[in-house]
Formats: sequence, C-alpha cells, structure tokens
Amino acid sequence: MDDAKFPVKFPQKAGVKPEPDGKVTSAVTSEKVSKSRLEHELAFLFGAEILQGSKGMSIGEMFLQAEHIDESVNRLQAQAGKPEAQRAIVKGMSDGSAMALCKWISEAL
Repeated sequence: MDDAKFPVKFPQKAGVKPEPDGKVTSAVTSEKVSKSRLEHELAFLFGAEILQGSKGMSIGEMFLQAEHIDESVNRLQAQAGKPEAQRAIVKGMSDGSAMALCKWISEAL
C-alpha cells in the first residue's frame, strides 16, 4: 500500500507544532524546567537527604506515603515566590510525606 495515497490526518493538540520536515515537536517539552535547575531547587526546598530519598522511591511508594499531596502542593503554590515560607511548610511534614511530595514534583515537572 502506498502511504502517499492514504495520508493520515491527526487532530491538532495544544502545544504540538508540526515542523516543515514533518516532525512533530511539543511546546510543553521546551517549557519544562531543566533537570539540573529542578534538582537545585528541590535540594533547596527539601534538603539533600529528602531529595536523595525521593530518587529511590517508586511511584507506588510515593502514592502510599502521600496522604495529602494535593493539599501540600496547593500550600506551596500559595507561597510562590516565598522560598522560606515554602521551606517552613516542608519542614512541618514527616520525612515520608516530604519525600513523596519531592518525588511528585520531580515527576510532574
């Protein structure tokens, strides 16, 4: 079967842009935080020990440890631009919950 006779048209999704050569790139990928910057920010927010612990945590463990992850994310977002206030929120968490939140943020970004 000749593919040229049967072109497939896919619906256009937000953040997806076809290139002139036919390849598709995602604008979302270009907006992601660089890995080194993210690690630096997570180390500042959670501390090196929590960050290291979160790296060894599986996604399943993350969900078992994170009782109120959505609430924690909302509290951190409410303090955007106030790193010391965010650190105070994290310090008030158990190590397991902090690791799960750290893992969640690293996976989400």
